[in-house]
Amino acid sequence: MASQGSGASVKLAQAKIMGGIGGILLAISFAPFIGGPLGIVGLILILVAVKYVSDEVGDASMFNNILYAVIIGIVGFLIAIAAVFLMFIGFASGGVPHPGLWGIPMGSMGLVPFPMAWFFSPLIIAFFLIPFWIVAVLSAIFLKRGLDAMASHLNVGLFATAALINLIGAVLIVVFFVGSILIFIANILLAVAFFSMPDRVPVSDPGG
Repeated sequence: MASQGSGASVKLAQAKIMGGIGGILLAISFAPFIGGPLGIVGLILILVAVKYVSDEVGDASMFNNILYAVIIGIVGFLIAIAAVFLMFIGFASGGVPHPGLWGIPMGSMGLVPFPMAWFFSPLIIAFFLIPFWIVAVLSAIFLKRGLDAMASHLNVGLFATAALINLIGAVLIVVFFVGSILIFIANILLAVAFFSMPDRVPVSDPGG
């Protein structure tokens, strides 16, 4: 924490820009087609920014918590992709087997029809949507721990506000539009929080 109480920190200045841009990219990650890649870039920028802040304030748990949040979030994303894929197959079948499209190769026996749509609905809820909700909330909890620490170390309350709104959005993610809108707002606030960071660690930093 050599920068505390002295001149501006190069790492904090870089973290401010990278984290702010990363938050903006996360906010537009809901956009179709380009949203996914932009979201990945945003996550990487935020991780690097948090690592810089973590090194400056000497709090490794800050970075670790947010890293755990990202890893768990990726698992949740894969679960969501699997659920959407199975829903697509189930709805496309329309409850009627389509051996030519949804069959499974069985050698000389031909094709076995894929299960009908009615069979998929309870399975998707039990084995995909519920785990996805649990993973989303768990990821948001770790993110809140990391962002709360950043708010405390840097005296930027917007980090804690963004974390809280994101957690509420994760809890309400099953109410698609409500949860998604709250997470979008949280990402915007996260970007503003990064851009609002000081150029050096405040002297009153409790980690000092």
